[in-house]
Amino acid sequence: MKILLIDRDEASSNQIALRLQSMGYDVMVETSREIALEMVGKQDFKIVIADPSPLREPRQFFTALRNASKSYPYIIMLNHEKPENILKSGANKFINKPVDPSVLEKIILEATDLLQLRSKLSDIKTDYPSERGIISKSAFNQIFLSCVERADRHGEPTFCLFIKVENYRQLNADSSDAANLATAKLAHELSATRRQSDILGQLDEAEYAVLFLLISSEGEPHEASLRFMDSLSSVKGFKDRPELEVVINLKLVELPSGATLLDKSFSAQ
Repeated sequence: MKILLIDRDEASSNQIALRLQSMGYDVMVETSREIALEMVGKQDFKIVIADPSPLREPRQFFTALRNASKSYPYIIMLNHEKPENILKSGANKFINKPVDPSVLEKIILEATDLLQLRSKLSDIKTDYPSERGIISKSAFNQIFLSCVERADRHGEPTFCLFIKVENYRQLNADSSDAANLATAKLAHELSATRRQSDILGQLDEAEYAVLFLLISSEGEPHEASLRFMDSLSSVKGFKDRPELEVVINLKLVELPSGATLLDKSFSAQ
């Protein structure tokens, strides 16, 4: 994966570049914003790390980066002063200078996870029909991308909860009937538990996702995720034999940062 680092601070650039290269990334460093814009237009950089100083309003530059890009890069803003609203600055995430290597690594891994997720959602070689309040993967992907872009461009975060039968492959290898029962039960409970404003989609044979829209408070996405977990952990009918184990995983992700806010697995009844 290619990363473009835009910074006039040579010492900082060297430190960041070395760290990223040790993680296996292909890193290019540029000091000029004008040249960087040309590079983004010609090469497929998935992540752009930039210190926009001395610009007081970085949004215009970050918007130009997105418009010039062949893809939709994850932008990390470097600076000594944290903006009041990171998203409204046009960036996905912020790193304070001097850069803490452990913080840098954590954010890069979040960015990589989000980029891989976007790639997975855009792969619709196998789609799933819309039924029982669950929309198809292709339709969900379009709404998901719209939420990412809206968060990037308008500073409005979105939260997505991913729910799957974690041991589906093992279940399917032991008994396809047991695997089908578990996934059918999961789909039924998710459809029954979601609110009307939640967008529920099927991503894989045993994986679903819920986009939480119309969020009214900061803690609401976490509370909603716990509501799903309580419902799924208390209901019976995921298995027809007591010796079987059906493991459900829930993962709450914030957009557009890609930060994981909740990651829980439990045995269903």
